[in-house]
Amino acid sequence: MTIEELKSQISKKVESRNKLITETKAMANAEDADMTEINKRMSDIDSEKVEIDKLKKQLETRSKIEALKEEQNKTDKKEGEMRNMKIVSDNGKDQAIAEKRSALNNFVHSKGQVRDGLVSDDVGVTIPEELIYQPENEIKTTYNLKQYVNVVPVNSAKGSYPVRKKATARFNTVAELEANPALAKPEFNNVDYAVQTYRGSLSLSQESIDDSQIDVTGLVNNEITEQKLNTTNSKIAEVLKSFTAKEVSGVDDIKHVINVDLDPAYSKSIVCSQSFYQILDTLTDKNGQYLLHQDISSNSPTTFLGLNVVVVADDLLGAKAGDQVAFIGDLKRGVLFADRADVSINWAEDQIYGKYLMGAIRFDVKKADANAGFYVNFPGNEQTTTSTTVNP
Repeated sequence: MTIEELKSQISKKVESRNKLITETKAMANAEDADMTEINKRMSDIDSEKVEIDKLKKQLETRSKIEALKEEQNKTDKKEGEMRNMKIVSDNGKDQAIAEKRSALNNFVHSKGQVRDGLVSDDVGVTIPEELIYQPENEIKTTYNLKQYVNVVPVNSAKGSYPVRKKATARFNTVAELEANPALAKPEFNNVDYAVQTYRGSLSLSQESIDDSQIDVTGLVNNEITEQKLNTTNSKIAEVLKSFTAKEVSGVDDIKHVINVDLDPAYSKSIVCSQSFYQILDTLTDKNGQYLLHQDISSNSPTTFLGLNVVVVADDLLGAKAGDQVAFIGDLKRGVLFADRADVSINWAEDQIYGKYLMGAIRFDVKKADANAGFYVNFPGNEQTTTSTTVNP
C-alpha cells in the first residue's frame, strides 16, 4: 500500500470515528438513552482507534522507508558524480605524469640537451615529485624518516631558523597588570643551518640509451629513490643519535622516559633499531599481555604504550648489527630538515665512459629542540651510552 493510500484510509477512518463519537454523544444525552447500544458504540469507537493507530504506524514505517530510499538515491547520485569527477581528474593527472615521464626520457636520451617540460636548477634538472614517488616504483622494505621530521624549504645555502621555546608565562589578572604591565615575550632558539650538496652517479648504461628507445624513467626513479632515502635517513639518524643518552632496562624505565623525562606537551613516538624492536616485541605487562600492538588487518601503525613505532636498520640508528637503540620523543619538534633543492640530475663528463648521469640533493639536518627526545639503549649493548657528536 502506498503512502497516499494509507493517508486516505486514515482520513476516512478518522472521519468515520468522529461521526460515531458525535452520534454516541447525542444518544447519551437523550432522555430514553439505550445504554446497551451506547456501550456497543463505545466499543466500536475504541476499535476504530486501534485500526487508526495501526494505519498510522504503517504510514510512519512506509515514510521512513521512502526517506531512506530517497537519501540513498541522493548518495548514489553524489557518489556517481564524484566518481565521474575523479575519472576526469585521474585522466588529467595520468596525462600530466605521462608528459613528465616523456620529458625525463627525452632528457636522458639526448644526454641533457633536451630539457623541455622539466624544471632546471643550479645543479641540473629536477625530477618531478610525481615520478619519484610512484607507488609501483617504491621499494617496500625502505623507510623514509624525512616524513616524520620538520621539513622547512629554504631559499639560501646558509641561514637561521627560529624555533619557539615552550611557553612558561601565564595570563595575569587586570589588577596584576596594573601593578606590572610588562608581559612576557615569546622566546626563540635560532637553529643555524648550512646546506650541503650530496652527489652520486646513477647506474645507467650508455649503450642502453644509445641503442634502445626503452622507457628509462622507471630505472632512474628506482635508483634515485634508493640513493635519496639512504642519504636523508643517514643524516637524520646522525641527529637522533646526538640527543641526550639514556639507558633503559625494562618497561618501567621506558615509561619513565615517556611519562617523566619528556614534557607532556611533546607529541611522542619511537624510532628504533631492529634489535630494539625485538625487545619491545617480547615485553609484557603484569598480566602477561604483550605491550606491542600491531593491527595486521589494516595499515595502522605499530604502537607501544600508545606511541607509534618506526623500525630502521640496526647500523643506521646504531653503529653495527645488534645495537639495541632507539629515539623516543617528538621528531617534529626535535629535528629540523632544511630542504634547499630536491633530487636533480645532470650529465657529467667521465674520462673513460664519456658521460654519466649524476644526481644531487641539497639539504641540512639540525637538532632543533634538545629537550624533545632521548637516545636510549638497553644494557648489554656494546654501544656507549654517550650521545654521538653532531654539530648543533
